[in-house]
Amino acid sequence: VAEVMVADDGSTDGTAALAAAAGARVLPLGGRRGICAGRNLLAREASHGLLWYVDADSIPEPDCLERLHQARASHPDAGLVHGTNVLPPERASAANTAYAVLGRHHFLKTTKSRYTSHVTTANCLVAREAIAAAGWFQHFRDGDTVLDFYEDLDLSLRVRRLGLRCWFEPEAVTIHENPRRSAKAFL
Repeated sequence: VAEVMVADDGSTDGTAALAAAAGARVLPLGGRRGICAGRNLLAREASHGLLWYVDADSIPEPDCLERLHQARASHPDAGLVHGTNVLPPERASAANTAYAVLGRHHFLKTTKSRYTSHVTTANCLVAREAIAAAGWFQHFRDGDTVLDFYEDLDLSLRVRRLGLRCWFEPEAVTIHENPRRSAKAFL
């Protein structure tokens, strides 16, 4: 790991100070600009051309990055390589079950390594050049409203148009803390 960077999208819970105290390079976005702005800033400011995106609510298992690197080395045609994001075992609610099922292979560790249609960037290894060539992360918009979801699906499709592929490595695991604690919150 060349450096650890945190995009601070207007947090109010002390995240920036905690990350800086732990040695991370904190990049403030200047308010609430959204996940795409954060991911793009990190890509542009990184000192290394290979990026590992991990969401704030994801905790990587110790060998996660090594497994992503191995998968990337074995599949050089993969522009995006992502791993599994499993839910914590103590979160066996209906909301989390729905989350896992709707998330398909990204949240189910029972599947095999394979090429896939898209990635989840909660646990994704990618070369900066692939993101730049694909046109960076882009927000979905509904009029003046910025929608902060499916940015990873959108990027996956644009990376695939470049002739690159997406690779899923189920053994590269992060524990994904889903904040939805009820079926109502999920919906």
